[in-house]
Amino acid sequence: MDLGLAGRLVAVTGAGAGIGRAAARQLAAEGARLVLASRDRGRLESAAEEARAAGAPQVDVVAADLTTPDGVAALTEAARRRAPLWGLLACVGSTPIGTFDEIDDEAWQVAFTTKFLASVRAMRAAAGLMRDGEGGRIVVVAGNAAADAPPGMVTSTAINAALAGLVASTGRLLAPHGIGVAALHPGPTRTGRYASLLAHRAAHAGGDEEAAAKALAAQIPVGHPAEPDDVAAAATYLLSPRAAHLVATSVTVDGGQTR
Repeated sequence: MDLGLAGRLVAVTGAGAGIGRAAARQLAAEGARLVLASRDRGRLESAAEEARAAGAPQVDVVAADLTTPDGVAALTEAARRRAPLWGLLACVGSTPIGTFDEIDDEAWQVAFTTKFLASVRAMRAAAGLMRDGEGGRIVVVAGNAAADAPPGMVTSTAINAALAGLVASTGRLLAPHGIGVAALHPGPTRTGRYASLLAHRAAHAGGDEEAAAKALAAQIPVGHPAEPDDVAAAATYLLSPRAAHLVATSVTVDGGQTR
Protein backbone atom coordinates (compact mmCIF):
# COMPACT_ATOMS: atom_id res chain seq x y z
CA MET A 1 0.00 0.00 0.00
CA ASP A 2 1.26 3.46 -0.91
CA LEU A 3 0.79 5.53 2.25
CA GLY A 4 1.13 8.82 0.42
CA LEU A 5 4.13 9.96 2.47
CA ALA A 6 6.62 10.37 -0.37
CA GLY A 7 8.11 13.85 -0.32
CA ARG A 8 6.21 14.90 2.82
CA LEU A 9 8.16 16.37 5.72
CA VAL A 10 7.87 14.53 9.05
CA ALA A 11 9.58 15.47 12.31
CA VAL A 12 10.46 12.62 14.67
CA THR A 13 11.53 13.24 18.25
CA GLY A 14 13.35 10.59 20.24
CA ALA A 15 14.80 9.49 16.91
CA GLY A 16 18.13 8.26 18.27
CA ALA A 17 16.86 4.93 19.58
CA GLY A 18 13.91 2.63 20.11
CA ILE A 19 10.53 3.39 18.61
CA GLY A 20 11.55 6.81 17.26
CA ARG A 21 14.51 5.37 15.40
CA ALA A 22 12.47 2.50 13.98
CA ALA A 23 9.81 4.95 12.83
CA ALA A 24 12.43 7.09 11.12
CA ARG A 25 13.54 4.06 9.09
CA GLN A 26 10.00 3.14 8.10
CA LEU A 27 9.08 6.71 7.19
CA ALA A 28 12.25 6.87 5.11
CA ALA A 29 11.25 3.69 3.27
CA GLU A 30 7.99 5.49 2.38
CA GLY A 31 9.99 8.33 0.84
CA ALA A 32 9.30 10.92 3.55
CA ARG A 33 11.64 13.83 4.16
CA LEU A 34 12.74 13.86 7.78
CA VAL A 35 13.76 16.14 10.61
CA LEU A 36 15.14 13.93 13.38
CA ALA A 37 15.62 15.14 16.94
CA SER A 38 17.31 13.66 19.99
CA ARG A 39 19.66 14.73 22.77
CA ASP A 40 22.43 12.27 21.82
CA ARG A 41 24.12 13.58 18.67
CA GLY A 42 26.08 10.37 18.08
CA ARG A 43 23.00 8.15 18.06
CA LEU A 44 21.10 10.78 16.11
CA GLU A 45 23.68 10.90 13.32
CA SER A 46 23.65 7.10 13.17
CA ALA A 47 19.85 7.10 12.91
CA ALA A 48 20.06 9.68 10.13
CA GLU A 49 22.44 7.48 8.15
CA GLU A 50 20.04 4.56 8.52
CA ALA A 51 17.18 6.72 7.29
CA ARG A 52 19.14 7.89 4.25
CA ALA A 53 20.05 4.29 3.45
CA ALA A 54 16.38 3.31 3.77
CA GLY A 55 15.38 5.84 1.12
CA ALA A 56 14.74 9.22 2.74
CA PRO A 57 15.44 11.90 0.11
CA GLN A 58 16.33 14.45 2.79
CA VAL A 59 17.30 14.12 6.47
CA ASP A 60 18.08 16.97 8.84
CA VAL A 61 19.12 16.42 12.45
CA VAL A 62 18.53 18.53 15.55
CA ALA A 63 20.56 17.60 18.61
CA ALA A 64 18.48 19.25 21.35
CA ASP A 65 16.79 18.62 24.67
CA LEU A 66 13.09 18.78 23.85
CA THR A 67 12.15 19.04 27.51
CA THR A 68 13.23 22.68 27.25
CA PRO A 69 11.64 25.55 25.30
CA ASP A 70 14.97 26.18 23.53
CA GLY A 71 15.08 22.59 22.31
CA VAL A 72 11.59 22.79 20.88
CA ALA A 73 12.45 26.13 19.26
CA ALA A 74 15.44 24.51 17.54
CA LEU A 75 13.26 21.70 16.18
CA THR A 76 10.63 24.19 15.04
CA GLU A 77 13.17 26.29 13.17
CA ALA A 78 14.63 23.23 11.44
CA ALA A 79 11.14 22.18 10.31
CA ARG A 80 10.28 25.71 9.20
CA ARG A 81 13.33 25.82 6.93
CA ARG A 82 12.06 22.70 5.12
CA ALA A 83 8.35 23.62 5.25
CA PRO A 84 5.63 22.67 4.80
CA LEU A 85 5.61 20.31 7.76
CA TRP A 86 3.24 17.39 7.29
CA GLY A 87 3.80 15.18 10.33
CA LEU A 88 5.10 15.02 13.88
CA LEU A 89 5.88 11.86 15.81
CA ALA A 90 6.25 13.00 19.42
CA CYS A 91 8.24 10.16 20.93
CA VAL A 92 9.56 11.93 24.01
CA GLY A 93 11.35 10.70 27.13
CA SER A 94 9.99 8.03 29.46
CA THR A 95 8.82 8.53 33.03
CA PRO A 96 10.45 7.16 36.21
CA ILE A 97 9.58 3.56 37.07
CA GLY A 98 8.23 2.87 40.55
CA THR A 99 5.21 2.38 42.77
CA PHE A 100 3.26 5.19 44.39
CA ASP A 101 5.29 4.76 47.59
CA GLU A 102 8.57 4.99 45.68
CA ILE A 103 7.84 8.11 43.63
CA ASP A 104 8.59 11.42 45.35
CA ASP A 105 7.77 14.98 44.27
CA GLU A 106 10.96 15.30 42.24
CA ALA A 107 10.20 12.13 40.28
CA TRP A 108 6.65 13.34 39.58
CA GLN A 109 8.05 16.63 38.30
CA VAL A 110 10.47 14.75 36.04
CA ALA A 111 7.60 12.63 34.72
CA PHE A 112 5.48 15.68 33.97
CA THR A 113 8.25 17.72 32.35
CA THR A 114 9.91 14.91 30.42
CA LYS A 115 6.84 13.36 28.86
CA PHE A 116 3.70 15.47 29.21
CA LEU A 117 4.99 19.01 28.91
CA ALA A 118 7.53 18.05 26.22
CA SER A 119 4.69 16.51 24.19
CA VAL A 120 2.51 19.60 24.64
CA ARG A 121 5.30 21.90 23.45
CA ALA A 122 6.10 19.75 20.42
CA MET A 123 2.42 19.50 19.48
CA ARG A 124 1.91 23.24 19.81
CA ALA A 125 4.90 23.99 17.60
CA ALA A 126 3.91 21.44 14.96
CA ALA A 127 0.28 22.59 14.85
CA GLY A 128 1.44 26.16 14.29
CA LEU A 129 3.50 25.13 11.28
CA MET A 130 0.78 22.88 9.90
CA ARG A 131 -1.80 25.64 10.02
CA ASP A 132 0.45 27.53 7.61
CA GLY A 133 0.42 24.59 5.19
CA GLU A 134 -2.13 22.04 4.08
CA GLY A 135 -2.80 20.36 7.40
CA GLY A 136 -1.02 17.24 8.57
CA ARG A 137 -0.78 14.55 11.21
CA ILE A 138 0.44 14.56 14.84
CA VAL A 139 1.03 11.28 16.65
CA VAL A 140 1.93 11.21 20.34
CA VAL A 141 3.56 8.07 21.73
CA ALA A 142 2.12 7.47 25.20
CA GLY A 143 1.73 3.89 26.44
CA ASN A 144 -0.77 1.22 27.45
CA ALA A 145 -0.17 1.89 31.15
CA ALA A 146 -2.94 4.46 30.68
CA ALA A 147 -5.35 1.51 30.65
CA ASP A 148 -3.36 -1.36 32.17
CA ALA A 149 -2.33 0.68 35.27
CA PRO A 150 0.46 -1.57 36.61
CA PRO A 151 1.37 -0.64 40.21
CA GLY A 152 5.07 -0.37 39.37
CA MET A 153 4.45 2.24 36.68
CA VAL A 154 2.33 4.80 38.49
CA THR A 155 3.86 7.80 36.69
CA SER A 156 3.32 6.18 33.30
CA THR A 157 -0.29 5.38 34.21
CA ALA A 158 -1.02 8.99 35.15
CA ILE A 159 0.95 10.75 32.41
CA ASN A 160 -0.18 8.45 29.61
CA ALA A 161 -3.80 8.86 30.63
CA ALA A 162 -3.29 12.62 30.62
CA LEU A 163 -1.78 12.42 27.12
CA ALA A 164 -4.75 10.40 25.89
CA GLY A 165 -7.06 13.11 27.21
CA LEU A 166 -4.92 15.82 25.66
CA VAL A 167 -5.07 14.11 22.26
CA ALA A 168 -8.84 13.64 22.48
CA SER A 169 -9.42 17.30 23.29
CA THR A 170 -6.79 18.81 20.99
CA GLY A 171 -7.69 16.45 18.17
CA ARG A 172 -11.26 17.73 18.08
CA LEU A 173 -10.00 21.31 18.09
CA LEU A 174 -7.52 20.82 15.24
CA ALA A 175 -9.52 18.49 13.00
CA PRO A 176 -11.40 21.36 11.27
CA HIS A 177 -7.99 22.76 10.30
CA GLY A 178 -7.07 19.51 8.54
CA ILE A 179 -4.73 18.42 11.33
CA GLY A 180 -5.27 14.90 12.59
CA VAL A 181 -4.08 14.09 16.11
CA ALA A 182 -3.84 10.57 17.54
CA ALA A 183 -2.20 8.85 20.50
CA LEU A 184 -0.26 5.62 20.13
CA HIS A 185 -0.17 3.34 23.18
CA PRO A 186 2.51 0.66 22.93
CA GLY A 187 2.72 -2.11 25.48
CA PRO A 188 6.01 -3.69 26.59
CA THR A 189 8.48 -3.13 23.74
CA ARG A 190 12.09 -4.28 23.50
CA THR A 191 13.79 -0.94 24.13
CA GLY A 192 16.01 0.41 26.89
CA ARG A 193 12.84 1.15 28.82
CA TYR A 194 11.92 -2.54 28.71
CA ALA A 195 15.21 -3.51 30.35
CA SER A 196 14.60 -1.04 33.18
CA LEU A 197 11.09 -2.38 33.66
CA LEU A 198 12.35 -5.96 33.97
CA ALA A 199 14.98 -4.90 36.50
CA HIS A 200 12.33 -3.20 38.64
CA ARG A 201 9.97 -6.17 38.47
CA ALA A 202 12.76 -8.59 39.34
CA ALA A 203 13.78 -6.52 42.35
CA HIS A 204 10.22 -6.48 43.69
CA ALA A 205 9.55 -10.17 43.00
CA GLY A 206 12.80 -11.34 44.55
CA GLY A 207 13.77 -13.15 41.36
CA ASP A 208 15.92 -12.56 38.32
CA GLU A 209 15.18 -10.65 35.13
CA GLU A 210 14.67 -13.81 33.09
CA ALA A 211 11.85 -14.84 35.41
CA ALA A 212 10.43 -11.33 35.25
CA ALA A 213 10.50 -11.45 31.45
CA LYS A 214 8.62 -14.77 31.43
CA ALA A 215 6.01 -13.44 33.84
CA LEU A 216 5.49 -10.33 31.75
CA ALA A 217 5.23 -12.32 28.51
CA ALA A 218 2.57 -14.48 30.13
CA GLN A 219 0.41 -11.36 30.53
CA ILE A 220 0.52 -10.67 26.78
CA PRO A 221 -1.85 -12.85 24.70
CA VAL A 222 0.57 -13.06 21.77
CA GLY A 223 3.19 -14.34 24.22
CA HIS A 224 5.99 -11.83 23.77
CA PRO A 225 6.71 -8.09 23.88
CA ALA A 226 6.68 -5.97 20.76
CA GLU A 227 9.73 -5.01 18.75
CA PRO A 228 10.25 -1.29 18.02
CA ASP A 229 9.39 -1.97 14.36
CA ASP A 230 5.95 -3.30 15.38
CA VAL A 231 5.06 -0.01 17.04
CA ALA A 232 6.76 2.03 14.33
CA ALA A 233 4.57 0.41 11.67
CA ALA A 234 1.46 1.67 13.44
CA ALA A 235 3.03 5.10 13.89
CA THR A 236 3.90 5.30 10.20
CA TYR A 237 0.34 4.52 9.19
CA LEU A 238 -1.09 7.02 11.66
CA LEU A 239 1.20 9.70 10.23
CA SER A 240 -0.01 9.04 6.70
CA PRO A 241 -2.88 10.64 4.75
CA ARG A 242 -4.48 7.17 4.76
CA ALA A 243 -5.34 7.69 8.45
CA ALA A 244 -7.37 10.82 7.76
CA HIS A 245 -10.34 9.72 9.86
CA LEU A 246 -8.30 8.49 12.80
CA VAL A 247 -8.43 11.71 14.80
CA ALA A 248 -8.85 12.57 18.49
CA THR A 249 -8.39 8.88 19.29
CA SER A 250 -5.96 6.35 20.72
CA VAL A 251 -4.53 3.24 19.07
CA THR A 252 -3.09 0.50 21.26
CA VAL A 253 -0.27 -1.80 20.13
CA ASP A 254 0.30 -4.26 22.95
CA GLY A 255 -0.42 -7.78 21.71
CA GLY A 256 -3.81 -7.82 23.41
CA GLN A 257 -2.51 -7.03 26.91
CA THR A 258 -5.27 -4.47 27.45
CA ARG A 259 -8.70 -4.33 25.88
